[in-house]
Amino acid sequence: MSKTPIYLISVNKTPERAALLVGQLLDSLDNNNHGIVHIANASTLQELEVVVDTLVYPPGILICSSQWTAEEQDQAVTIAKASLSNIGVITIPPGLDVREGSEGILSFLKGAIQNLEVADDSK
Repeated sequence: MSKTPIYLISVNKTPERAALLVGQLLDSLDNNNHGIVHIANASTLQELEVVVDTLVYPPGILICSSQWTAEEQDQAVTIAKASLSNIGVITIPPGLDVREGSEGILSFLKGAIQNLEVADDSK
């Protein structure tokens, strides 16, 4: 039985870094990645609004980078939830990358993704 993919979007000012970290996260989850597929990154809040409204497949997860302030993360969540009220959200604590580096980000994301309640559209 195949799983329906869960689409993930990221909000990161450095798209290459977002792709790298999400790729490392999904690789680290092995077969337990819940069918998650990273489909887009938005580098700005304005771009996020466009991405959320134009994707053919609605994302089930939003990850906000630690590059953003808490206020910017709140704005990103508001934008995403305005169009996708059931989207699961992970906000990486601002400054975590500076304090703990990639290993700290990956550790945080692994715990957060495993605890995330993702809407299952197949129910």
